[in-house]
Amino acid sequence: MIGGYLAWLNPMGPFGWFVSGVLVFVVSSFGLAAAARTKLWRLDAKQRERLTSNSSPFDPMARIYENKRLFLTDLAPHQGRTS
Repeated sequence: MIGGYLAWLNPMGPFGWFVSGVLVFVVSSFGLAAAARTKLWRLDAKQRERLTSNSSPFDPMARIYENKRLFLTDLAPHQGRTS
């Protein structure tokens, strides 16, 4: 496969090698960008799930919280997204 590619690329000279390098760079950049975006989507979904899940029940009027898992969303008033 590489021999056939080089046979096509060599007659173009240095310009062919330059164009080939630019194409490889562009294709790999798109691949890395897609992988990074997929990871961000997964992290966002994981954070949303953690924030919207139920925490352990607690009494909001208690003065001391022991052995309770409290999230900030449990203590903050429910509001819609502003952005």
